Amino acid sequence: MFKKLESKEDILICAVQLVKEEGFGQLNIRSLAAACDVSTGTIYNYFPSKQELVAETVETIWRGVFHDQNCAFDKISFIDAIEWFEKCVRKGTNEFPEFLSQHNQVFMKKEKKTGKKIMDEYFEHIQQGLSLALRNDVGSKKNMIEANISEDELISFTLSNMISNAQKNQDTKTLKKVIESLIR
Repeated sequence: MFKKLESKEDILICAVQLVKEEGFGQLNIRSLAAACDVSTGTIYNYFPSKQELVAETVETIWRGVFHDQNCAFDKISFIDAIEWFEKCVRKGTNEFPEFLSQHNQVFMKKEKKTGKKIMDEYFEHIQQGLSLALRNDVGSKKNMIEANISEDELISFTLSNMISNAQKNQDTKTLKKVIESLIR
């Protein structure tokens, strides 16, 4: 007899756990039903397709990696905001080693837009937070002005390098020194 899960959130928790233990390659309706000890029909009631299951699981993981980690961007320095981002990414890559590099690959060709949209939404939110931290930073930003680097360019440069470093498991000390030289 299959047990009844209380909510869609229960199934998503189970899906996240399945990805954590087995990787994205094992996330499908049948494997999730088995992991949750429910019928495949129960999964289909909440997720009419594998695409929707994968999309909501990816979004749940992104939310766990970033949104569940409170950060008051308006009260911290830009470097502190970068360190917060680094901590979140490291936590996420420790829990889900293949997540940053493979999350968009789990979507089939026609569904890649969905994966990119989810990722873009989270990065937009992070960019807004970094922008707020940079604007509120007490540093003079004189070197940014002299180097003709806009806030958006600095934030884009910072995010892409932070993600690249996290994927390669590299230290960000040099990156932070370069950024500090620009904003102080």
